Amino acid sequence: MAELEGAAWPKTDAVDAKADPAAGAMSAPSLTKALVAAPTLAARAPPAVSTGDSLASTDGIVRRVDEDRWLASRFAQARVRQSLETLYAFSYEVARTAEVVSDPGLGRIRLAWWRDAVTGGPSGAQGLPAAIKALMEETPLEAGRVVAMIEARAHDLEAEPFEGWGDLEAYVDATAGAVAHLALQICLAGQAWPLQATNCARAVGRAWGFTGLTRASSVWAARRRMFLPQRLLAHLNLKPEVLFAGGGAHVIQQARLAMLDRARFAFQQARDLARVMPAAAFPAIGYVALEPLYRAQLLAGQEKAPISLLRRQMKLLAASALGRF
Repeated sequence: MAELEGAAWPKTDAVDAKADPAAGAMSAPSLTKALVAAPTLAARAPPAVSTGDSLASTDGIVRRVDEDRWLASRFAQARVRQSLETLYAFSYEVARTAEVVSDPGLGRIRLAWWRDAVTGGPSGAQGLPAAIKALMEETPLEAGRVVAMIEARAHDLEAEPFEGWGDLEAYVDATAGAVAHLALQICLAGQAWPLQATNCARAVGRAWGFTGLTRASSVWAARRRMFLPQRLLAHLNLKPEVLFAGGGAHVIQQARLAMLDRARFAFQQARDLARVMPAAAFPAIGYVALEPLYRAQLLAGQEKAPISLLRRQMKLLAASALGRF
């Protein structure tokens, strides 16, 4: 299950960046024009990222399936943007494993294939597998963190929920947290690794992950799955069968509030740590500036109402210009 379920983007050339890879990030006027020109959301099903897809199609796919990260990546140089898109497309493909297989065994085979693809690589690999492996070697990215991200998705195939908060946090750290960490490695390649970068990536991942899981709770429940820790369920005397049947609304809201409280705390950490990060880090973590918007929706019970594209664009522009979330 991907961290945040997003609506799909229609294909358009209106938002294609024209910046020279050697010229740095887009200028403020150009970036504003590109972001505002982005299309409105359409209700199309997210596409699969074929292992043979050309990298030219990766940009459009990431727009559709991970739009908030895609928007934040517009603040980077063209070459860095392409690397971020490769990472996000890879993350999406691994995260959707539980959604595309009918049997957990097949899901484990799929994850094992991806693990082999990034560690050794199948003979004649092309498209996304070849691109992520090249990115790992050239940046370089931490192979152990990439492998851990793949292995963490095996939990999406299991029926049992997490035992406690620590288990859930480890899962979020290995998924959303790993994406933020690897994105920082891409954006800060060739620079000294900031002292608080690892902690910042972890906080970004937890804020984004906890809120994202809460937003996707109805999807999980429809598949008779849950992410809430067993100890929390026991404390609230909430049985999974009640949740799956749509009952116990008051108790379920308590559980969601506990999750969102952890998201709020993580966001506060991310906001404080981001202030000491270099400007080049923003394309890797800037999307977390949107987390309070989604959290506020959940707290108000309005998660089905989409947050306008323009509002998100303006939020990112302000966060980038002011240097704070």
